[in-house]
Amino acid sequence: MATYKKLHWTEHSKIKMRQYGLSKIKLFNILHKPERKEIGIVPGTIAVMKTNKKDKVSISFFSFW
Repeated sequence: MATYKKLHWTEHSKIKMRQYGLSKIKLFNILHKPERKEIGIVPGTIAVMKTNKKDKVSISFFSFW
């Protein structure tokens, strides 16, 4: 079984999760199984992306850390 680091959810991130209808599980999936992974523009950060293909309109979710 894989081990994961415990994440700290800020109040800002919780508000944005509610605003965009994202769950913690969906964000974990983006972090651990991204479609695309890039070096972030801020030194020492990583950006990951996953597309939501279930809806009629395709939406891409990005996460940075």
